[in-house]
Amino acid sequence: MRSRASAENEQNVIHLSTERGEIVFKQIAGWIARRVLCWKSEGDAVARGERVGMIRFGSRVDLWLPSEVEIVVRPGQHVAGGSTILARWP
Repeated sequence: MRSRASAENEQNVIHLSTERGEIVFKQIAGWIARRVLCWKSEGDAVARGERVGMIRFGSRVDLWLPSEVEIVVRPGQHVAGGSTILARWP
């Protein structure tokens, strides 16, 4: 796991190695929020649906998945961390 802060925002980049491939996501705090919390450290296990942190006042999360997954969310769809299914593996 890597953490990065800039003058514009605070970010955490998290790499998860799974039996189905690597998942990477980036928590990005916006101009107003500017605060990202991550409760996991390098080497910690993460369970499916487990919350690993939060962005105060909300902002954005970027997600990179293996190419073989089927994305099931649509542009503009509201999603909730820990409960919305984003993709399915074949």
